[in-house]
Amino acid sequence: GNTSDRKRSVYDAIPPKAVVAIGAILLIVGIIFTCVSLKPRKTAIEALENFAAKAYVVSPDEVNSDYNGSPIIISGTIEYDEGGAVDALLGISVDSPILYRISEMYQWVEEGGELVGVWSEELIESPDSEHENPTSYPSNAKSTYYVATGVKVGAFSISADQLIMFEDRLALETLPDIDLRGFSTNGEYITNSEDLSSPEIGDVRIRYEYIDVTEATFAGKQRSGAMVEYANFNDVPFFISLEGSASKTEVISALRAQSEHAIVWLLALSSAAMLAGAFVFFHSLCKLTGYKPSLAKLTQKLKGVPHEKVAIIYSVAFAATVYAVTFASVWASVYEIGIVLASVLAILYLLLVGSDMLENMPRPKKNEKAYEPILIKKDDEPIVKKRK
Repeated sequence: GNTSDRKRSVYDAIPPKAVVAIGAILLIVGIIFTCVSLKPRKTAIEALENFAAKAYVVSPDEVNSDYNGSPIIISGTIEYDEGGAVDALLGISVDSPILYRISEMYQWVEEGGELVGVWSEELIESPDSEHENPTSYPSNAKSTYYVATGVKVGAFSISADQLIMFEDRLALETLPDIDLRGFSTNGEYITNSEDLSSPEIGDVRIRYEYIDVTEATFAGKQRSGAMVEYANFNDVPFFISLEGSASKTEVISALRAQSEHAIVWLLALSSAAMLAGAFVFFHSLCKLTGYKPSLAKLTQKLKGVPHEKVAIIYSVAFAATVYAVTFASVWASVYEIGIVLASVLAILYLLLVGSDMLENMPRPKKNEKAYEPILIKKDDEPIVKKRK
């Protein structure tokens, strides 16, 4: 009992008008967050439609200058000079257009209140002065990638930016015996550690990955005999690499999936803010005015309205809802259509109950105490005494 009383007292301590304002602010913040998170997605979709309308599927066998500056799509076999990609520093090569060197350093990190050593590709800030981590990798042991020379599809040069878009990589499990620059081969790693089973802070281990892609499809902009990133009027870049031969429809579908980058957590936050704001706003407004909305009241209210006006109200409401949803569906997702529909329904609800709320709105009480002058004259004595 004490807990509920305490909750009521805390709730009642906040002025109702302040609670209404808090609900309105939450509602507005939720709407703003939704617009902020959905605008990039809308821009990306517009850019994609622009790309789809202008992109040409061209043969990679010959560079046609007529397409210079235009978005193009090409498919074919990836070719490169003999030897493939090479890490000349450590003498590692692979028969692939691109080779990745992944370097990891043994560093201190705090886990569960204890300091332990872990392998990490990223540099970790030192947890304290007694357990300091290195601030950089050895100059010859950083993570990087190497591209084979002469990478092409037909007559078109393919850049490293396009090759790194292939996400499926294979581990280079067999490494040659190396004893160079303080590094040596130890199983699947090249390392400067004397004992990988018991490493010291600052030790580095290196592994390699590569892509195994023969046939591929690339989309971008033609610049002479090369493929570069295409950016449209919204400055949204389009640059994609797909394994195998893909049609224009498949490329556009892949680009669309890539463009669906609405911020999920921001959408969730905006939805929570809008729901909480709407509840707090309407609940506190009803509490402030003493109005208790119900379906029966709305029906009863409409009974007193002439039949013609009821028809007009429902017709306008239906037309406005259909128009809003239709308009939104041209460019919006289901989520956005839901927001528009909810907004229309909220406005209609306010129009129906708004007058009742205003009638029940408490008004400030007039001061009934009679006015009394501050200076009161007693027995006709002057207020200012005469000088003696």
